[in-house]
Amino acid sequence: MAEAVGIKHAEDKNQVLNAFNLSPGLIYLDNLEDVIADEGSVELLLQLATIPGVQILASSREILASFADNIPIVSLDLKSATQLFIQEWKRSNKEVLIGDSQELKEFLEKDLECHPLSIVLIAAQAYHYNSLISLRDAWHEEAIALAKLQHGKETPLTSLDVSLSKSFEVVHKELPEGIQFWGIMGLFPEGLSPLAWNERYKSKYDKMSKLLNRLSITYLEHDGTFKMLAPLRQFILNKAKKAEGGLDSNMLAEIVFPYYYWLAKEAHDHRFDEEHMATLDALVSEFPNLHFLILFAKSLDGDWPDKLSSLSFHLSNFYQLRILMGEEILQNVSELQRSAGMVLPLAHSIKSLGDLEGRLGKPDDALKHYNEAIELYRKERADLGLANAYQSLGDLMRNLSEYEKAKIIYLDAKDLYISEQENAGLSYTCSELARVSHALGDSGACNGFLEEAVNAAVESNDDSVFEYAMNVQNELFGI
Repeated sequence: MAEAVGIKHAEDKNQVLNAFNLSPGLIYLDNLEDVIADEGSVELLLQLATIPGVQILASSREILASFADNIPIVSLDLKSATQLFIQEWKRSNKEVLIGDSQELKEFLEKDLECHPLSIVLIAAQAYHYNSLISLRDAWHEEAIALAKLQHGKETPLTSLDVSLSKSFEVVHKELPEGIQFWGIMGLFPEGLSPLAWNERYKSKYDKMSKLLNRLSITYLEHDGTFKMLAPLRQFILNKAKKAEGGLDSNMLAEIVFPYYYWLAKEAHDHRFDEEHMATLDALVSEFPNLHFLILFAKSLDGDWPDKLSSLSFHLSNFYQLRILMGEEILQNVSELQRSAGMVLPLAHSIKSLGDLEGRLGKPDDALKHYNEAIELYRKERADLGLANAYQSLGDLMRNLSEYEKAKIIYLDAKDLYISEQENAGLSYTCSELARVSHALGDSGACNGFLEEAVNAAVESNDDSVFEYAMNVQNELFGI
């Protein structure tokens, strides 16, 4: 953001704010979900929005609560609100019809505030009532009960608060188990995919899903994905956080976690099989949901450090496919591992974090994490992990054109791979040793390392490793 206004190295956020004060305009921000956990970034964006002449156009896969509190959903005009309510009422109750009456207009204006979501949620309950008046009276009763609970609180009660609470009450009375499915949906911000539904949830929650669809709490996309709007998700997760209505956060995370663990393990165990590309595609598409679950579960009590650490291990080969989310996941998981004293898993995480930082153009951060991982692997006498860390550190030095340093580091990795009889790693490292030797003008060493790379690739019995060795040879000598 600083670079957009000509600042190469911003000392603090005030410098950025002053620059935008002098050069106001439209700021377009993509993938805003990547700063959801960074309070400083969120604060900066909120302050930017207050600068005269500055407009922010942003996209995000995840709702930013501090923004959402300040962005109202625009109310409908009375005519549109009336049409919407009558349409949704007919959809819910075909036996009792209502018209464009004065009672309806007053209910929409004074009570529902012509709020579109509030209208849809309440009209969807029409099948429980034989008249508009009885539905309105039930809404009023809910409002009075909530107002008593809200007494003394700073946050004012809104029509949507009442409508959400009324929807919760209807589900709880009609099918209490439906509350649990509502909570599960809360942990799928991008939607519950057909794979997740068929693999894990359909057999138990089919009846509940139909009720939530009927009440307009969820809806079904053309591709079979169950979706739910953000206010409904926030509402149910707040209920879980407060352990209300038979929900609690830990219970929901426990229900959802096995699906993600299964998917990650499937993709990890079969990552070299072409027929499992569908699993890989599913995992990549689930990353926003998975990212949300990890941020949700990291503060829960119990064995979540172990669970999230194991999940992260199976994701290690796929973080590069969703690199910014991967970076944030690894930051959070490594923090948990550090607090829990999980030395070897921590080493794996910060080594993977260094890999992502190298790709993101953060060599100083990558170097710091590689060096920490190396010390932890040494402490645990985990020589294969140590070899992998050396290899990644060597890659970093080579990319920085530090060829002498890279060669020394690669040689350490090579010795460890030989000791561990890890031919795939040995082949890769010898290929990179050939590259740095070529850059240093040592053709004899280059040829020797290329030969070792090909021999190790053959021993690995892995076509992709052999192909890589041959590609490096062709790159250097056009063979």
